[in-house]
Amino acid sequence: MVDLAGAEADRRLWMTSGCTDGGSIADCLVDAPTPWELAEVDAPLEIPSVRLVHDEPAMVDFEARIWVDAVGVDGAPARGLLAEGRLDEPIASMGRAVYWGDLHAHSNLSYDGCELPDQSCDHRGDYAGEDFFDNARAEALDFAAITDHAEWERYYPEGLDGPWVDIWSEQQRLVRDADYAGLVPLIGYEWTNKRDKPPSSEADAYYAADYEGGHKTVIFEDIDVPVDFRIGATEDVETTTKSGLSAYTVGDNPQTDDPRVFYGLLEAAEASHGPTRVLSFFHHPALEKPQAVDFHYEINAPDSRYERLVEIYSEHGTSECIDPTADDCDWMVNNENFRYLERGSVQYALSLGMRLGFTAGTDCHDSRPGSIDDGPSTPGNPGASPDAPLNTQFGPGGLTGVWAPGELDRETLFDALYERATLATSGPRPDARVLGIDAEGRPWLPGQVLPADAGPLRILARVRDDGATTQRISVVDAGGEVVTTGQGDSLDATIDLEPGGAWYLRVVMTDDSGGDMPEHRVWISPFFTELDE
Repeated sequence: MVDLAGAEADRRLWMTSGCTDGGSIADCLVDAPTPWELAEVDAPLEIPSVRLVHDEPAMVDFEARIWVDAVGVDGAPARGLLAEGRLDEPIASMGRAVYWGDLHAHSNLSYDGCELPDQSCDHRGDYAGEDFFDNARAEALDFAAITDHAEWERYYPEGLDGPWVDIWSEQQRLVRDADYAGLVPLIGYEWTNKRDKPPSSEADAYYAADYEGGHKTVIFEDIDVPVDFRIGATEDVETTTKSGLSAYTVGDNPQTDDPRVFYGLLEAAEASHGPTRVLSFFHHPALEKPQAVDFHYEINAPDSRYERLVEIYSEHGTSECIDPTADDCDWMVNNENFRYLERGSVQYALSLGMRLGFTAGTDCHDSRPGSIDDGPSTPGNPGASPDAPLNTQFGPGGLTGVWAPGELDRETLFDALYERATLATSGPRPDARVLGIDAEGRPWLPGQVLPADAGPLRILARVRDDGATTQRISVVDAGGEVVTTGQGDSLDATIDLEPGGAWYLRVVMTDDSGGDMPEHRVWISPFFTELDE
């Protein structure tokens, strides 16, 4: 206990620490969010919370004590313990926890949804998407988005002569009903562009895409979003039936197949209805089926007001690498049957200076967001007869993780997504701790933009999962070059930086659970640098 003599005391803080593994403290940063329980003192004394950066990233469990030296009005020195605690989380979290979810999933409100493959792709329960968010909770997700296609307005579960529901209003109702503790439900849609050049031959018809526009996932922070924000991508879309049963009709919501006009329509909706937080991102960008996007074309350049992410993996496969045959890139590449567009890869987008964080999702079509263990979903066949065979998608989907402070809610979730504080996985939910420390000792999270002259950058990482073994963690630059690799579940690497660059982490894991996928991936969003002025 310390006896302080009010405001006349000379107050100085000292800290001592002993690591459980015998290591030492390399750095101490003040005003971090770590809470401390302080001992009672006779005079007010603000004790800053502290962040301790350990000189060995694997050693993250240690005890620390804060002492104070005080000189009373009578000149007598005093020293005492003010606070002590055990830090059992690494610095890399910077006061944030990882939350998991699926930002790309469909229900039977989509024209290719299929909740019951054995029953003409009918919906389960009394209405389409009835168990969408219940399934998300069953998968222990922290957040989930229902992202049905925006090109159709009405859903007729019993055919055009039967009753119908307004798809956007129904999505809002489903989200509103699921908006309670334990899950952050989001409303969104898929912008499904089909800009195709005339085919050179019937055999090449599917692969005649001009790669302009692609497919986008669009999500909103709010629930009651006006329909003007719901923008379709195919102007000539028509009424369609699915498996000879349900039907979907077109409405009056805005439609455009030009990504630049798409952004303009979002801006116009904000001008009419007031600002709302909305994010969009390309999905399966390197895969010619369902639809690739060529990042080389200016028309596909992301608008950073809305586009700050990209989907690197889903049930359609991975879109990571420029060269899908390179080491650690030749995994879950949907290339044999459907072709792969190198200029649609995430690495190619990064090489052009696009600042995009990573997401992964299922793109399930069966109202089961986050369902990895049951394998790929089976979409419905628009326009097909009830007897037409259904095609299952390429593989199991993935999940998106966000680093968010405190308890997750809509605001903190969207903050993390906007900041690109994300990681993408093929299923595991690892305890992932990553931190960059620049030449001046300043900490940085993945997704952040460093000054061009901030290097060298020290990257500390630890990625552990109870059901998988981390084999290696690699630092990869924007062009796909592996800068360095650490074996095992920890990395301590120092890399040189250059203006306008990007460096992300690729984690290779092996499955210990005996599941169908012997190997997994975790992709951690890049650290970026500013361009030279």
